[in-house]
Amino acid sequence: MPVELSSLLSYVQIWLSLIIAPIKDFNALWGVIPLYVDGFLMNYYEQDTRSRLLTGGFIISFVGLDWARRLYQTVPIQFDIRWILVFIFLGYGVLALIVVLLKKMTLVRLLGKRKFVNYFGISFYPLQTGVIPYSTETLISILVMLIPVWLILELIFLRRNPIEL
Repeated sequence: MPVELSSLLSYVQIWLSLIIAPIKDFNALWGVIPLYVDGFLMNYYEQDTRSRLLTGGFIISFVGLDWARRLYQTVPIQFDIRWILVFIFLGYGVLALIVVLLKKMTLVRLLGKRKFVNYFGISFYPLQTGVIPYSTETLISILVMLIPVWLILELIFLRRNPIEL
């Protein structure tokens, strides 16, 4: 039992290093600030789903473009986890903007619930920008901390409709 607790604590420590890493690298900080602001405002203020998706689509596209800009300087475009994540974020952001402009409300409701997209953007940011190297432990720590972080944020920002993915 103590071995399991120590490994869990090591994953928490790795995850915390992911969250703190952009603060240490000033260039990485500018790209992650929009994700933090968007996550806070999305949790704190209740907006209609279209406006949330519009701002979220823009911010997530910005993050994908920032990752692409930084990666392109060091790694050519190839079949790599970093480039796959760039295209996922760019695709999600552009799709979100198109769906809002076309007023497809079913897709707006589906894509407008993006807490997990913000979580993954914040968690993967130091990995994507090269501040922290990719490893199996970092990927596991991101997955291990997903539900606890979501629950903590739900408790902090408790409001009329608390459980919304």
